Amino acid sequence: MKRVCFASFVIFGLIQNIGFVSAKEIQSVGHIACGTFLAACNADELDLDCQAQTAYAEGYISGISWEYEIPLEDFDGDTVKYALIKYCSENPLTDTQEGAAWILRQLM
Repeated sequence: MKRVCFASFVIFGLIQNIGFVSAKEIQSVGHIACGTFLAACNADELDLDCQAQTAYAEGYISGISWEYEIPLEDFDGDTVKYALIKYCSENPLTDTQEGAAWILRQLM
């Protein structure tokens, strides 16, 4: 049991240190600037860009967690949308890929 706990601790530490979930290392397409995303959501939360980026973030989170076998807490579309809005509001000069990576780290 101690070995399992120690191995889990080491693996989690390595994940955090090497940053394999960094938006800089994992390339994707379909993301947009946070400013564009916020403008779309402010105009109407049912705006195509607002909805598409929520779906993009959900897919990003699901894909990375599945590929790297990362167990996550449960999440849904509304949780992801408002977390992405929060991230972009606090980091308007970044993009939704970085926001999705941030949300993933919060769910780990």
